[in-house]
Amino acid sequence: MKYCPSCESHLIPQTARMSLQFFCAKCNKPYDSTPDDTLRSEINYEASETGEKYEAVENNAPFDTAAKRVAIQCPGCFMPFLTHIYEGPSCISKYICGGCGFKELSSKVKKD
Repeated sequence: MKYCPSCESHLIPQTARMSLQFFCAKCNKPYDSTPDDTLRSEINYEASETGEKYEAVENNAPFDTAAKRVAIQCPGCFMPFLTHIYEGPSCISKYICGGCGFKELSSKVKKD
């Protein structure tokens, strides 16, 4: 991840006209890429591996310090918050509890 030298906000990669540039998310300044920035990798999962990939994301999300926490009480262990994730190419919204392992689609969780 790259950061803006002016305001230290993260830079968002953008490809336009067959070139890679970065724009600051806060001050919108453009920055040219370096040859190292063009090194990208892509992982293609087999159908059987996809389920394992999402399971790993679900299992680790409650312990990710950058994950979004929401003030919804867990129905399983009554922890005062759940972790909110979006999963897969269709961005399925789910809530996960790090205390008891509760996992449910966000549309099925009661939000008091």
